[in-house]
Amino acid sequence: MSVASIVSKEGSHNSERSLEVKSNKGEAVKKFLIFLPFLTFAACEVAKTPVPTGGSKSDGLVEVSYDVGPYEVPLVDWDAAQASATKRCNAWGYPKADPFEGVKKQCAQFTYSGCNVQTVTRTYQCTR
Repeated sequence: MSVASIVSKEGSHNSERSLEVKSNKGEAVKKFLIFLPFLTFAACEVAKTPVPTGGSKSDGLVEVSYDVGPYEVPLVDWDAAQASATKRCNAWGYPKADPFEGVKKQCAQFTYSGCNVQTVTRTYQCTR
């Protein structure tokens, strides 16, 4: 059923037609209220660019991280992370950086309902 429907009326004495817009606001409100919980808890895609946050020059390790909030779906720019790690490795005298498999996730902000912000970290090995 649509929110508004157009009804055609014919006059009894002549062949004129008039258009009347019939509103179904009640139906629209019902549909909105049904989908409201899905809208409020829907996850949003958010662009994330990991930045260098730690590591060890003597071990040749670079850590890059980004934070993820509740209901966020990260779209991570791993190419930019690779470039940042390589730049850090270059500053330490290494020509390139190779990523380790996987990521480390750690809660950065706790609330009464659990973890509110999570830090995601990938480690890169500087290599010759």
